[in-house]
Amino acid sequence: MVVPRVPSLSLGSVDLSLMEMTGAYTTFANDGLYTKPVFVSRIEDKNGKIIYQSALEQRRALNQLYNAVLVDMLRNNVGGGYGLGIKTPAGGKTGTTNDYADGWFMGITPNLVTGTWVGGDEKWVRFYTLDDGQGFVMARPIFQKYMKKIEEDPGLKFDTDVLFPAPPPGYGDLVDCSRYKQQDPEEERENRLDQRIELDEFDDIKLDEFELEDEILIDTSGYQNK
Repeated sequence: MVVPRVPSLSLGSVDLSLMEMTGAYTTFANDGLYTKPVFVSRIEDKNGKIIYQSALEQRRALNQLYNAVLVDMLRNNVGGGYGLGIKTPAGGKTGTTNDYADGWFMGITPNLVTGTWVGGDEKWVRFYTLDDGQGFVMARPIFQKYMKKIEEDPGLKFDTDVLFPAPPPGYGDLVDCSRYKQQDPEEERENRLDQRIELDEFDDIKLDEFELEDEILIDTSGYQNK
């Protein structure tokens, strides 16, 4: 499918199939190389002779450095309190369409990419509230249970210790947010506090929200060492 070059694309304004989306996410798991998905990789006859074998189609889609940043974003998205509860290093992203008609979760590990879609062929098949209709509720749990089953099945011999490729040189500088700040931390904190006071928005604030960190913390677990 040809994706239209329109600004609203960043909000998910194009209809893509589950196969197309999963194929796109292979890029992140493969260090920036896109791999075209296939339904049948090989067919053998009763004697083990190969009578069909699909051709591997790959092409460079992303610079390795930028790909490493995206992998880090995907991993952080399912880290901390939003963890998947699986052994394998993983990253992922939910998706929710208009009117809660479709729920998505795209998950990547170093050796497996999985796309999960929940919805109906007709857009009128949908939920009525975000609590029920978001991808976090509809699609994400499917990926979690699926991965746990894979990890627990001894017959599959799934490697849970495999790591993502180590980020290339320059990665640390690229994710150093302090280089791109327009305000120093103290000024930013004061401005945020002033805005809170002006709008009287302190009901849901966490006590540690305005604590500042002087160090850049980069999670290196789940990456290969170079």
